[in-house]
Amino acid sequence: MPNAAEPIRAIFRLNTDLVLNCLAGVDDETAWKQVADDTNHMAFILAHLITARHLIADAFGSPLPSPLEGIMERGTKVADVLELPPIDDLLAYWVAVSAHLSDGLALLPDEALAEPMPMRFPIEGDTRLSVLAFFVQHDSYHVGQLALLRRQLGLPAMDYSRRAT
Repeated sequence: MPNAAEPIRAIFRLNTDLVLNCLAGVDDETAWKQVADDTNHMAFILAHLITARHLIADAFGSPLPSPLEGIMERGTKVADVLELPPIDDLLAYWVAVSAHLSDGLALLPDEALAEPMPMRFPIEGDTRLSVLAFFVQHDSYHVGQLALLRRQLGLPAMDYSRRAT
């Protein structure tokens, strides 16, 4: 019987694939292009998403050392980041933390979803489930940004087909 977090895991898996689809065929030069001053570039958004997924894993008792520690922290702005690993490395980090998070959520007992979380986010409720719901929305928001940036950079629209991750 699937656990209560399974629908959230399914959306996380979909978002994992959609991020990969948004970045398919993107090279390092393109990943760093800003479409306007003070906007995030694709590499920064991906690094931010990787950092957020590490935060979730940590908060849910399944820490995984982040390869971006010291580069990306909560509240880091694009102007603060002068160097990131190559896009292929970032994509590998994305796949690794995503698999780790999915595995950890599969092991989360249903009763744990109702437990309060000390972390506060702009969503109603303070349970583990509400925090997970916020992060699913957070992922989805940034998938939309990546898809839009892809088009603004002259690349074909994101392919919505699923990838095997």
